[in-house]
Amino acid sequence: MSSNLIPRRVELIYLNTIEKILRFFLHFNLNPNFLTTVALFISIFASYFFAIGEFIAGGTLILLSGIFDTIDGKIARMTNRVTKFGALYDSTLDRYAEVIIFFGIGVYLIKYGFYITSIAAVFAIGGSMMVSYIRARAEGLGFECNIGWMRRAERIVLLGFASIFYFLHDYFVKFFDALFKYFDFDLPAYPPMPLSIAIYIMAILTNITAFQRLHYVWKKSKEAELLPQNKEVEL
Repeated sequence: MSSNLIPRRVELIYLNTIEKILRFFLHFNLNPNFLTTVALFISIFASYFFAIGEFIAGGTLILLSGIFDTIDGKIARMTNRVTKFGALYDSTLDRYAEVIIFFGIGVYLIKYGFYITSIAAVFAIGGSMMVSYIRARAEGLGFECNIGWMRRAERIVLLGFASIFYFLHDYFVKFFDALFKYFDFDLPAYPPMPLSIAIYIMAILTNITAFQRLHYVWKKSKEAELLPQNKEVEL
């Protein structure tokens, strides 16, 4: 069973689309770090739209930022401009982008009194940071670690589309109203849906992914420790 939530077919469709966009950007000979910076500024605009409750615009910008984040690395490889600083710069701005986006979401949630969902958002961004940190630390120790249910790609897709589908909010409210009334429970106000549902999912799955990666590196490190003992000595 795959540890990735995005189906392989969907990934291939996305990558084919990216290839077409890549060919367009290659004509301009842009610096990959410039595209990384553009992705960050798009995330800042997304955060602003979340803070004022324009979730569809915010979600669209998240997906656009994700496209730029994919393109920068590919252009760097295709034009032989891969550098260690570029990799660090990309990773650093990715973290800032996630924090900035959740900051905007948090501003809206706290402003309108959705405190429980805002706490879930804290766990979601905390889990996201740990997922990225464990991968970076593992690679520094010599272990490739890109496994888990809630990688950066899954986080972008989930948060982006959950925000875009905000126009279904009223239908979610009707469903949960009926569900809660069945259990004789009343909720005075509902946070934006399905965005808030995505936040709860991320709060759980990002932290599960962090533990998946910890377990994976632990297993690989044990294998590495045993390897010299099993190596035959040539006479």
